[in-house]
Amino acid sequence: MNIRQSFKNLCQRLRQRYQRFKQAQRTPVPCAPRQQAEVVCKNCGETFSGSYCPRCGQIASVARLSLVNMSRTFLNTWGAGDSSLFRTISHLLWRPGYMIGDYLDGHRRPYLQPFKTLFVVSAIFTLTYTFSDSIGRLRTDEPEKEINLSVARTGQSEATAASEANMSAEELKSEKAIEESIDSFENLFQAYVAWEKENRVWGELIQFVIFGIVAYYLLRRAPRRPGLYMAEHFVAQVFMCIQMGVIVTLYMWLQLLMGKMVDGKLPVTLSFLLFYVNYRQLYGYGRLKTLFHVAISFVIFIAIFTSISLIVLVALTVKNSIG
Repeated sequence: MNIRQSFKNLCQRLRQRYQRFKQAQRTPVPCAPRQQAEVVCKNCGETFSGSYCPRCGQIASVARLSLVNMSRTFLNTWGAGDSSLFRTISHLLWRPGYMIGDYLDGHRRPYLQPFKTLFVVSAIFTLTYTFSDSIGRLRTDEPEKEINLSVARTGQSEATAASEANMSAEELKSEKAIEESIDSFENLFQAYVAWEKENRVWGELIQFVIFGIVAYYLLRRAPRRPGLYMAEHFVAQVFMCIQMGVIVTLYMWLQLLMGKMVDGKLPVTLSFLLFYVNYRQLYGYGRLKTLFHVAISFVIFIAIFTSISLIVLVALTVKNSIG
C-alpha cells in the first residue's frame, strides 16, 4: 500500500512540474520596470521619466563615448550585450512555437531580429562545419580514394567504348544526348550541393521557404492564428531555420566528440519532430491534426523537389537532343 501511494505521489508531483513547465513555456518575457526618476533628454532637452524620450525617442541613459561604451554598443547591435541573441536562441530551443507566436504578436523587444540572428547562426555553423570538415579529412585517406576513383572511371570509359561499338549512328546519337543531359543535370546538382555545403543555413532557408509555402496553405486557418499573413509565416520559417541551424551545430559538435564523421544534417525523424513541436505550439492544432498537417507538408515538399529535378532533367535531354 505504501509503495502504491508513493507511486501516486510521484506521478502527481511529476504532473505538477509538467504543468508548471507548460505554463512557463506559454508565459512571455516580462518587461523591465519603468524608470521613475526624471531625466533631461540630451538630444532635444525634454524632461521626462522613463527609458526613452517621448519627443525624439532617444534612450535616457546616454553616456560619454569610451572604449567600454563603444564595445557595449557593438555587442548590443548583434544581441550579445543585452542578451537578446542568447534569449532568442534559448527560447527557440525550449519554447519555439510560443516564442515565435510572441514575436508575431508584437512582443519583439526581448528578441534579436530574425535576420540578424540567422546571420550570426550561419557564421557559427560555417565555422563549425569548416573545422569539422578539416578534422574529417585528417581522419580519412584521401589519396587512396582518388586512386580508386580514377580506376573506376577508367573501367567505366572502357565499358562505354565497348557498348558504343555495337550501336548504330542514331542510337549512338540518342544515347550520347541522354548521357550529356544526365551529366549536365549531375553537374548542376553537384554545383548546388557544393554551394549548399558552403552555405548550409542559407540552403536550409531556401528549403524552409518552399516547405513554408506548402505549410501556409494548410495552416492559414489554424485555431490559434487564423488569417495569418504570408510574410508572418515567412518570419516564422526563418526562426525555425535558426532553430534547425543551432541544433545541427550542436549535433556536429556531438559527432566530433564521439569521433564520428560529420555530415551537417539531422536525421529526418528528428527534423519531423521539430516541425511537429513548432507547429503545434504556434498554430494550436491538436496532436493528430498537427501530425497530419506536417506529414502532408513533407509529402508535398518532396513531390515538388522531385518534380523540379525531373523537369530540369527532361529539359536538358530535349536541349541536347535538338543540339
